[in-house]
Amino acid sequence: MAMLGGFREQVFDLWKKLTDPIGRFLIGWMNSLSDFDEEEARDDAQDDAREQFLLTFASRSWQYLILAVIVLCGVAIVDVLVCGTLQNQTYGLALDLTGAVILGRGLIKGPIPIAEESGQFWGYSPPVIKSLSQDAVDGVFGVTFLVVGILLQFAAITQTYPAFLLNLQSICSALP
Repeated sequence: MAMLGGFREQVFDLWKKLTDPIGRFLIGWMNSLSDFDEEEARDDAQDDAREQFLLTFASRSWQYLILAVIVLCGVAIVDVLVCGTLQNQTYGLALDLTGAVILGRGLIKGPIPIAEESGQFWGYSPPVIKSLSQDAVDGVFGVTFLVVGILLQFAAITQTYPAFLLNLQSICSALP
């Protein structure tokens, strides 16, 4: 069993190495959008926030990638079961709904995280940095899912791509 835990750690370390450049790009981009001055934040707080963001980005990017595959495969299975009668916009709507849930994730907190974040610390608050990093990563993925979902709907409405699956209606009509 310990070997499985070591394997998971190795896979996560590899995934983190793959996602770190994207996370660093996002940090730079999001910092450029901010009204805060880099000199106003403590160096140790910046380092902690950067590392927490990269760790959260690696962890949640894996989770959200799997979630996107499950959601899209679920819609595809339903599409097959109804012989291809689902409109292509359904795929975009499924991603929109997923993005909305991801965006809402940071707003739904119980008393324990609220109590942890409200504690007073000397210098800066590590729980607040962790929470804000999680919210930022959820924001990036939530907005990405919404934009991709809207683009898929737009492509479906303008018919710039064919049906996702084979022409299931003709296959289903040939069945007894």
